Order: sequence, then structure tokens, then C-alpha cells
Amino acid sequence: MSEPLLKGSTAPWGADLLAHVADFKSSFGHHTPHDSFGMPEESEGSILSAGMLDLIAKSKISISRSWGFPSSAQTCFDQMWPQDQSQGLSRARFRADPITRRAMHSESMTDASTSVIHRVVRQLIPRSVNANAQMRESYLAFILSEYESHRLRKFFRSPPSSQSQGLLSRMKRSETLLGFMYLGAKVFEALADKPRNSTMRSCAHWIDRYDRKFTSDPLNPSVEQGSDRLTQLLELVYLKIMVVNTIAGYLFLQRALSTFLHMVSVDPRLYSEHRGLLVISLSRVLTISRYEIRRFVFYDIMCALVLGVPPLAEYNFGDSLESSLPIEGFHGIPAQWVVDIGYVHHWRSTQPEVLNQDDWGSLESRTLAWKPRMVELYSEESTELIARMAVQESWRHATLIYIYMGMCKFDSHNPRVQFSVRQIIQLVRLIAETPIEVHFSVPCIIAGVAARYENQRALVKSKLLSFCNTHIWILRGADFVPVLNYLWQGAAATGRAVLWEDYVDARCTILPIA
Repeated sequence: MSEPLLKGSTAPWGADLLAHVADFKSSFGHHTPHDSFGMPEESEGSILSAGMLDLIAKSKISISRSWGFPSSAQTCFDQMWPQDQSQGLSRARFRADPITRRAMHSESMTDASTSVIHRVVRQLIPRSVNANAQMRESYLAFILSEYESHRLRKFFRSPPSSQSQGLLSRMKRSETLLGFMYLGAKVFEALADKPRNSTMRSCAHWIDRYDRKFTSDPLNPSVEQGSDRLTQLLELVYLKIMVVNTIAGYLFLQRALSTFLHMVSVDPRLYSEHRGLLVISLSRVLTISRYEIRRFVFYDIMCALVLGVPPLAEYNFGDSLESSLPIEGFHGIPAQWVVDIGYVHHWRSTQPEVLNQDDWGSLESRTLAWKPRMVELYSEESTELIARMAVQESWRHATLIYIYMGMCKFDSHNPRVQFSVRQIIQLVRLIAETPIEVHFSVPCIIAGVAARYENQRALVKSKLLSFCNTHIWILRGADFVPVLNYLWQGAAATGRAVLWEDYVDARCTILPIA
């Protein structure tokens, strides 16, 4: 078996991260990047809505008295949240009078209160606002902006404005989806300040109740209904991971499979039949305009990687990728590596005893040869530019480790594997605590599997433990610390070599899938 492209090649963007920063910035001159990304500096809708709500608040107008819906309904909805209602979304809701506050504290949360959530969320858009389309749209934009303000900080780059506009238009036609956005914003608010266990349990309770009330499968759903349901289930996946754990979120992802397959089946370009099975083109679903379909696929591939399970859907890999894919901007990993990781999943589940050097050699060469597009990394802040480069480079080495250990069956002491472990450790040390560091979650887990030395393991453990509460990627890194501890104290004790299957066994023991 030939040696890989390691000697003298640390992957073109690895060891020289800092040296490239000045070149990147000088190549862009001093123009603002907003035009390149399609993102205006300010959102007119969110400014208008914030100003409108602040003006109303300063005028001390009572929402229940002026806008014509009962204060008891607002009280029922507020009772779903345990934290002080004067915090967080204060511009969207207003301080109740003393009588209402006493009622809120004296009444207990009952099933009857959750049954009115849907109606109350509809009433959150006041009737008087309905007469003014511009004000109504601004109100919806405000709720969306409150939710996105938490999510956007975790994206590799801000999504295009067209995505927010699309979600806004769907919120206007789907009151249930609007409710999910509000639920998400409130969960983020509750977990913002290192919450107590009681707060976590309450958040889990809200999610479970909302799930029981509003995520039943419609009969013969239209494309719009299927799209809304898949979006709702994926929001619950993310919230479950954040509030409970990764396994709880994965169980919701399993529930979303049938809706995902229904959405794919309406577009013949996305699938083909193979031996009676629906086989999905991974390259094509990653380029489709429907964000919820791309999102399901990405969750599926990443969960299969860290949990050591086959993907939920069956994918094929015959189509070539387009030059630019939106998934890269959200999560930092180039789409080509998503496809390559998916190919290793496919190989492991279909032919684990057959090793084709041409297959893994081409994956390795493609991973080492990939270079970032400068426009996707550009930032006016050098620290942010360095962080983006470091994240993508860490994904390069995480992909290589998975190819070597997951496909080639190399053990963790293999020089190729150890080289990539060292690179990931150095990159994690390079980046200080910033929102974008959550994108190191999976590379840290992968590096932890093969880490030989205590100082490496300590850094991986410390970093993963910080990925909890609202400071998470699409997976909660802290969930995998007990898995790695079990591996390090067992099969990998005293730095012994391990196989990928040893990690999978540790995950099955510590984080079993019910």
C-alpha cells in the first residue's frame, strides 16, 4: 500500500494559516463584503418592527387591552416559560399588571394551557395590526429575527437574505411554523445563562407538549405541508439535542425520515430506483433550493459519522457536485467532504470487507487537494478570517481520519492518522473562544478517538465540554465526552492503538440508541 501525500505536504492551507491572512485581505481591498454575500447591513423589516414595538412599550399601551385579545390567553402562553417574563423578548411582549402577574404565579401549568398555544400564537399577531400589512410583516420579521439572532451566531457565515425572506413568507401562511419560531426563541432565552437542571427539564417539557399537539402527520400532504412539517421536525431535532442530548434529537430525526422521503419523491431529479429501493442522489439533494431537504441530509450524514450508524436514507454518489453549494456557508465543511464522508458510510454498510485502494486513494487525494474559495472566507476582521480557515482545515483532517480509520481500517497509531490528529489539536489551540468555534465539535470528536497523549485528550475534553446549552453546533459536543472517557480508560488506555470499531462500541455502551 503506497504512502499518502503526507511528506512535505501538510495540505496547502494547513500550516500556513496565518501567512495567508494578509494575502486574503489584501486581495479584497477595502470594500465591504455584504454585496458579495448578498446580505444588507441592516434588515429594514427588523428595524421597523423593533422601532414599532419600542414605541408601543414606551407609550405603556397594554397589549391585552388595546389589541383585543384576552389577557388570560396571553397568561396561558406565558406560563409555558419558567423564566422571568420581563427578560429576553421584552419588546415583543409587555409587562403584565399586578393582578395578571399574581394570576400567572398562582395558576399551574395544565394540559388545558398547552391546548391554547396554537390559538394564542395566532393572537400574538394583533387584529389591529392585520389592517396594516407593513406593520404585520414587521411584527413577523421581529419574531423571526429574535429566533435567528441566536442561530446566526452559530453559522459559519450568515445565510443569504433570500432564506430569511422565504422563512418569513412561510410564517405568514403557517401559524404553526410561527409558533415553532417563537418556541425556539424562548428556549434559547431560557438556556442563555448556564441554566439549572430544573430549567432544562421545563424546556424539555415544552418541546414534548408542542410535539404532541402540533406535529401529527397530515393525510396526503401537499408539498407546502410536507415542507412545513419537515421544517418543524428538524427544529425539534435541534431543540432536543440542545435541551436533552444528541440521541434524543436523533430519534426525532428518524421520525422525520418519512416526511423527507415524501418531499424527495415529488421531484424525480433527486432519486432513482435500485433493486426496489429509493436511492437518493446525494449531490443533487445538497444543491436543491429547499433548505429543509438539505438540512435533513446534512443531519443524517453527520449523525451517522459521530454515532457510528448507517445513514437513515440510501444515497448514491454518481453525480458530480456543482462549484458552489449553500451547505458550506452554514456549517464550514465543504460539500465535497460531506459527499466523501457519505461515501465512507456507504462503503462501511455495504462492503466492509472489500478494500479498493483506488476508492480510498481518490478520496484522500481529493481531500488533500481541495482549496477554499476566498470569497467564502473573507471577513473584515482578521480573527474571524483565521477562525474560518481553521475550521475548514480541521474538517479536512477529520475527513482524512475517517477515511483512514473508517474505510482503510488503519488503527489510531498509523502515521497518517496521527498527523491529522496533531493538525486538529493545533488548530483548536489557535482559535480563542468565539461563537464560530462550535464548528470544531465533530473534528474534536474525531481527533479524540485517535488521540494518544494526555495533553491532547485533555484539550479535546475541555473543548467538547464547552459545547453545551446554547453554545452548540448541530450536535452537542459535551455528550461525547463520556464516550471518549470510556474509550480512553478502556481500549485506548495508556495510549494504546484503537480501531474505529472501538469508538463505535464505546458509543453504543455510553450513548445507546433506544
